[in-house]
Amino acid sequence: MNSQAIIIGSGIAGLSAALIIAKRLPVTIVTKSALLGGSTRLAQGGIATVLAETDTFAQHIKDTLEAGSNHNNNEAVKLMVENGPLVIKELIDLGVDFDQHDGSIALTREGGHAARRIAHHKDTTGLEIETKLVQKVEEHKNITILENTLAVDLVVEGGVCQGIIIINSETEELELLSSAHVLMASGGLGQIYEVTTNPAVATGDGFAMAYRAGATLKDMEFIQFHPTAFTGGDDVLLLSEALRGEGALIVNELGERFMQETHVLAELAPRDVVARAIYLESKKGQVYLDMTAKSADYLQERFPYIYKTLQKSGYDLATDLIPIMPAAHFCCGGIATDLDGKANVDNLFAIGEVACTGVHGANRLASNSLLEAAVFAKQAAMAIQENDIAVSPTPAVFTDWQTAFAILKNSDAELLVYELGNIQLEIKAIMQEKVGIVRNLDDLTSANEDLIQLEERLYGFCRSDLATESVKHTNTDQLISFVETLNMVQTAILVVEAALERPQSLGCHFRLR
Repeated sequence: MNSQAIIIGSGIAGLSAALIIAKRLPVTIVTKSALLGGSTRLAQGGIATVLAETDTFAQHIKDTLEAGSNHNNNEAVKLMVENGPLVIKELIDLGVDFDQHDGSIALTREGGHAARRIAHHKDTTGLEIETKLVQKVEEHKNITILENTLAVDLVVEGGVCQGIIIINSETEELELLSSAHVLMASGGLGQIYEVTTNPAVATGDGFAMAYRAGATLKDMEFIQFHPTAFTGGDDVLLLSEALRGEGALIVNELGERFMQETHVLAELAPRDVVARAIYLESKKGQVYLDMTAKSADYLQERFPYIYKTLQKSGYDLATDLIPIMPAAHFCCGGIATDLDGKANVDNLFAIGEVACTGVHGANRLASNSLLEAAVFAKQAAMAIQENDIAVSPTPAVFTDWQTAFAILKNSDAELLVYELGNIQLEIKAIMQEKVGIVRNLDDLTSANEDLIQLEERLYGFCRSDLATESVKHTNTDQLISFVETLNMVQTAILVVEAALERPQSLGCHFRLR
């Protein structure tokens, strides 16, 4: 199968790029779950944009740089901020329904912002945007959609990306998709941690695939933890930063505030500051989010999803203190790109969370993620031009995976499931304990050694370590689990090695001496 452009991922970045490219070139979207299965749909707060008359591009740029500890790419920040109003207009044109106030888009404030500049749809902004994008993509005749399809690896020959390898969900076989351009928009890596706001699909696939293909990755040590996550339900629930923008306080087990002693912006300090303060305070006792100053009517209108979800776990946002803890949320680094999303591997592009334009620096400013994804999706889409597709008939990487899968298919299915499950739990435990909000040299060194051993165990499975004559051989689900587990451990190693290389604390990366 050939396509002028393959996009891996179906969040705001991937879908936005697909709609632009498809105006002139055929596009194939490959997504490991349903189109609505990624992280974009979970974004609550909104999208940061300068819309108020009292706000300025200069102030948004300043806030972004300060949150990022001035480790940002200034040119990328300027490009993102100045394109913000156009992004909002284009989303409205797609049918996105932003909340209104007195005839204008309602704006809220979040941590690190000096002004109200977050456009939102209740507390389900990401879902509203994603739903409208999916509708347009599904209607487009120049876009082919491959749902529930895992991208296994990039095909790179002679420094040129020629396509990808997938597991065909219908034939349950490996398949080579050739393309003149591959656009990585695969999202984040939160599942390498025990506690994360990310969906189950966020296993770091894009980072690991890019690493195996020889692409440069940058700033992988900067893992942002969202300060306020509720873990008392079936799933981790992110409690939007917009809650604090609308007056929520953070208190300790005595009901006392402590953020005003940490930062001049108190509860609205940048995320790395708030997450670290909550983490340290939680060593003394439980930390809570206090939104009891607002009425139930207001909260049900402004934050309906959060209100209802907490109710299911027995909490009333209007009357109860909500127990919180930080959770792995966003990777500020990723595949190093230029302002057009180009990686150092020819014909490979990256956008969204998996990319590193440098726009976030050492810590992302709240609600800049959707903005970055939309702006740089457009940049990359406009840079992609029609090219001839010249692909090796049997790329070496494809042959290698065929050999590995042939061995894995003869493995004991129950044993493989058991081993992969244990390895995933070990990865999560190592990262949560040793590569979290506060780090030190001994923990990082130990984590790196442990993860390398886990990686070697995984490669051992491809050398007949689990071969058996049993009739219970592996199926496609177990092969997918193997690839995801390999991606998790390799992505975790990338994070740890980057953290080891930066001895000084900066932004999300905080090291004790």
